[in-house]
Amino acid sequence: MRLIMLFIGILIVKIFIETFQEAKKEFGPEIKDWFKHTKIGMWYFNKKNGVIILSENEYNKILESGKVKMMIDVE
Repeated sequence: MRLIMLFIGILIVKIFIETFQEAKKEFGPEIKDWFKHTKIGMWYFNKKNGVIILSENEYNKILESGKVKMMIDVE
């Protein structure tokens, strides 16, 4: 039973990869641009670039403790 489930899983992954490659050929960079604007895409690129987004409470705690090295205010 596990072998059948493994085979089905591998088949599904293969189909997904082939479909994505065909879409990438057809639409080109539009797919990557679309991905950047999704929540998962933003999280991935922020994680990749070392960007940490703080909540207001986290920011205030760091500000009060004097640990702020550089302040960038994005509005």
